[in-house]
Amino acid sequence: MQDCGVARRQVVTSFLASLFWIAAALACFAFLSSVTDIVQTDFIGINPNRSQRHAASLPFIFAPIETIVAVFGVLLVLGPSQLLLSAVVWSAPKRRWLLRVLLSLPFAAVVTWYSYDYLIPGDRYGLTLDNYLIALGAQSVVSLFSCARLYFKADGRPKASRRVGLALIAVGAAIGVAKGLHLVGA
Repeated sequence: MQDCGVARRQVVTSFLASLFWIAAALACFAFLSSVTDIVQTDFIGINPNRSQRHAASLPFIFAPIETIVAVFGVLLVLGPSQLLLSAVVWSAPKRRWLLRVLLSLPFAAVVTWYSYDYLIPGDRYGLTLDNYLIALGAQSVVSLFSCARLYFKADGRPKASRRVGLALIAVGAAIGVAKGLHLVGA
């Protein structure tokens, strides 16, 4: 049975592949942000509190650990909502899957917030309007990316689907460098 122009198994694999593209983009962001910050602070700015030898070893120790933590964070926070959205698309008729995704976005945002609040350690204060709007914004971007990739796959353009993923990684890398240079806020 075909739904949204793609077989059911392909819908789930497309949404999970989108999750891994997002994790790769965040990994590039975390790695380049960390390395750029270390280079700027310790080599260009000449940090008196750290030796140059110690600073040279930080990108090889700290940046990969931060990258791995970021990838696991993406999988924990966005994984449940991606599975939910893949089930929504999976069960939708051929021409109404995008409408169902849009209607399920508010609930997917709650799932994203819940995953972040309860699966990632830290001090949080429950679901406030600000927290919900942040989760809704993040989930909207993730859903847009996943739906764009699924659309290109259903349309028979897998190269366009890969280009969207590579563009996301490039944006993640550019924002990571900008954050490392302290051009954008935390």
